[in-house]
Amino acid sequence: MKVLILSIDGDGIGIAQRLAEEGNKVKVFIKDPTFKLVGKGLFDKVPSWRPHLLEADLVICDMVGFGQYEKTLRQTGKVFLGCSKFADMVELDRQKGIELFEKVGINIPETYNFSSPDEAKIIADIWEDPGFVIKPDGNISTASTSVCRDPELYLWALDNLPSNTKLIVQK
Repeated sequence: MKVLILSIDGDGIGIAQRLAEEGNKVKVFIKDPTFKLVGKGLFDKVPSWRPHLLEADLVICDMVGFGQYEKTLRQTGKVFLGCSKFADMVELDRQKGIELFEKVGINIPETYNFSSPDEAKIIADIWEDPGFVIKPDGNISTASTSVCRDPELYLWALDNLPSNTKLIVQK
């Protein structure tokens, strides 16, 4: 099988490597040039994904942010995973995702919405064990999501987010 993986920074290299080890022809496009060395030598890396689209049997998008290409992929008739404007919306706008979960009956933890990290510092004053999870809105690296088991770590994590970051905090 010929597989094309679209990635922002190489999150899907584990999948790419496994597919290649299983005998599939794998090509990986990594959008952010900062990560140009990720996966080097493990599989074919391509500087642009579009020239390789028609030869692929399967297209995998390993992260949100590729939803804008959903229509293009549908028009080719290719099988694809992880590429949807809807999925991008519910992941990047956390409040909309929560509303969707509630609508279909999925329980979510106690959740607080904040328009900035400074505003979210109030949680440190009402700290409860086992702690809280900070989840920034938008297409921010998952490294910005923090599981905080004590107020000091919580405040440190907030101080390391851009001051204009919208976020949710979950118990």
